Amino acid sequence: MLRVQGHLDTPGTGVSQTIASTDPLSVHSDLSGVVMSRVEGVFAPFLVVLDPVTRNLDIPSGLGPLGLFDAAGTLTITSTAGVPAHLVLQISGTDGAGGAWSLMGAGGAPLMLDVPAAPPGGSVSAPLALTGANSNLPDFLGHLPSHIQVTGTARVGDGLTSARVTSQDSFHGHFELESALNASFSDSRIGFDTDSVKLGSSVRDQIRGRLSRVRVHVTIENGLPLGADATLHLAATRDEIANPGPGTITLSASAPAAGVVAGAQALAPGVQDVVLEITGSQIDVLQHSPIYLGGNVHLPGTAGQKVRVRGQDEVKARAWLEAEGKVVR
Repeated sequence: MLRVQGHLDTPGTGVSQTIASTDPLSVHSDLSGVVMSRVEGVFAPFLVVLDPVTRNLDIPSGLGPLGLFDAAGTLTITSTAGVPAHLVLQISGTDGAGGAWSLMGAGGAPLMLDVPAAPPGGSVSAPLALTGANSNLPDFLGHLPSHIQVTGTARVGDGLTSARVTSQDSFHGHFELESALNASFSDSRIGFDTDSVKLGSSVRDQIRGRLSRVRVHVTIENGLPLGADATLHLAATRDEIANPGPGTITLSASAPAAGVVAGAQALAPGVQDVVLEITGSQIDVLQHSPIYLGGNVHLPGTAGQKVRVRGQDEVKARAWLEAEGKVVR
């Protein structure tokens, strides 16, 4: 029950007026715009539709679907509301090609989670552990969705417990992938973003007048438990990176897979040293500013064989130049 208390002021008339007991006098109160900062009491169960939340995932361009054999993660909902809630969540993923998938519980059931009431002035967290045994998490992640949307409903209140809810209360969700990926990789070619390096005019003049030969030394360390072929282009224009020509400097290297231990987990990185000699017209590329750098990494896949990839596994490259030219006294 909501009580409204007020008072009525009547201005003076300046002259005598007669008021009968039968004369009507009424007051109307419009509460349609009432906003409450805090509500206390016993809440009968009511349904709240959760606003959709969308997040973009940074999936490397060209990476093919993964055949995940196992995956484990935890979805945690944190609440500051002093009232219990039962959440039914719909989590969907899409990619740029129009594919769509849903993260479901065992047997295709929606994900459900009970969140207890938070203590006054505090918060409470409710975790939901997801594995291949109680959800389709491996299949969902294996499709590599680039967009994730979370929506659903919350049944708030139990009709029994006295609770307090304020206008600042909220529900927050967090998902953490807790295990390494056990997966088979399909053949993929991953392009990396084109970068550029600017050279000053004095440096370009020295290259033009003095250099006769340049060697590019590159050491590639492959920490992935599968082989990787890397191609690097240096060019005078950005378009030339995508369409290399005779004057494009191209360096290719194949790094062997990292050594593995039991469980196909990477141990010691595979190392490959490459030397590329630049002569003639290719040296002209170094006379432009900026110089554009780009390329791709080819992962030949594992032919269905399962490998174990951790977050710290990576491919690294170190490069240095050896130049030969004229010395001016």
